[in-house]
Amino acid sequence: MKKRWMIAGILAAMMLLFSGCMINPAMLTEKQEESESSEEILFEENESSEEEDAEQLGGFYDSVEEYLQSDIMQQMLETLKSSMQDVDIEVTANGNTLQYVYTYETEMDKDVIGPILDKQMEAQASTFNGIAQQVKSVVNVDEVLVEVIFLNPDQTVLSKTTFSSEDN
Repeated sequence: MKKRWMIAGILAAMMLLFSGCMINPAMLTEKQEESESSEEILFEENESSEEEDAEQLGGFYDSVEEYLQSDIMQQMLETLKSSMQDVDIEVTANGNTLQYVYTYETEMDKDVIGPILDKQMEAQASTFNGIAQQVKSVVNVDEVLVEVIFLNPDQTVLSKTTFSSEDN
């Protein structure tokens, strides 16, 4: 029972980290706007359609991989990694998928922790769908997926959940 509460506590702390330290693409938008003159972005042609304006303002990165490699993302990931205890995190990009892989340092019972993790991921769906939508707003792709995977030290999957920028 004590182990179960410890696991729940670690998970709660992790979710707090996700909500408080998550990557905010709006910051990237502000940074991009600082580096380009607002005239170039907003007033290039007065007759352009709203759709063309949206294209000019969005899609600063050609891929999720490029987004993940940006300096601001790397700084945020280092902060996230340094704040983790009893679990390692690896964030990667593959195609249109941003993948968070959490690996516990201690072996966890899949039958105990798996359903807890699945339930917590379901409860956090709006957070992760929001992250996918935010990433999509700065990357030139039709859909962004955020995949969250929890592993034991031996790489056994405890939980795997995928969230989409297309879900609400």
